[in-house]
Amino acid sequence: LLSVRWALPAIILAGLAPPAAPGVGAQGGELEITLKSGLRADGKGLLLPISRAISRADNPGRAAAEIRDQILEIRMKRMAG
Repeated sequence: LLSVRWALPAIILAGLAPPAAPGVGAQGGELEITLKSGLRADGKGLLLPISRAISRADNPGRAAAEIRDQILEIRMKRMAG
């Protein structure tokens, strides 16, 4: 674990790991702005921290599915245009 922690900055600097975005939902990050700003042309390359918006929802499964659907819709629009 210690070696991974020390290697992570080098992995990120080398471009081998996607950048983390600001927290979406509970932390105030905007999903659409974050995706449009951070996704690569292939629609990948971003880690989205959305755990509180899901874990604190009345129905976490539904919340996760709705967020997934929003991500897919935004991603498809960005890749199409």
